[in-house]
Amino acid sequence: MKKEEIKRDPVVDKILYAVSFLRKNLLVVSTVIFLIIIVVFYLGNESSKNETARLNAIDAVDKLMVDFINSGANISNLNIEFITKIDSLSKIYPESEEVNYLNLLILQSDSSYNDEIESFNDRVNKVKNNISNEWFKSQAYLISGDLNSDDSRYDLALDDYLNSLKFSNTNLQKAYVNYKIGLMYSVLDDFEKSYIFHTDANKLFIESNRFGTLKNDSQFNDWSSRNEIALNKLKIIL
Repeated sequence: MKKEEIKRDPVVDKILYAVSFLRKNLLVVSTVIFLIIIVVFYLGNESSKNETARLNAIDAVDKLMVDFINSGANISNLNIEFITKIDSLSKIYPESEEVNYLNLLILQSDSSYNDEIESFNDRVNKVKNNISNEWFKSQAYLISGDLNSDDSRYDLALDDYLNSLKFSNTNLQKAYVNYKIGLMYSVLDDFEKSYIFHTDANKLFIESNRFGTLKNDSQFNDWSSRNEIALNKLKIIL
């Protein structure tokens, strides 16, 4: 290939143009490359820090649970010492999923800590946003819905219950959440929707106890009977 033909070759032209561009803009190109290196280094360093923090959080939770089990404490009514330790971990590892499982224990406990509503709200939001397991996430939204319902924030409660239903993955959990949604629609005077959800709840309660394993479960029987009462009232209204 002659020299004139090489110059006219489109591939060669692009290479020559690129070389010429780099020569003319060496400072800009060097700066961009330097910045890219810094960003890559920063992201790698942050990733390493996050992984270290995650492992430290898991280790701290493990130690706390071992101490809790060895103490013979009662999960249904957590003592203030255990709650204080969880609070301390929450401040150090606010986004740790493992720590927020402990927060969920507090939310489901009968501890007097639950009277501190503002802190309780913060804890609910942390759990909702940082737990990935769908069953536990559903429970967190359910607790949040109950909290809003108790404070007469029925629209917010309904939204929480609908989110809880979205993450529910057992018939019993779905039954209870449908029951709660039905209650909210009744309060909001949408009786037709309320009837639909209470009917679904009834079917799911029946399906949950298809083999009779829950017939002696007082909590199950209480939920189921309350739903039947609500359903019968709606039949009269409609």
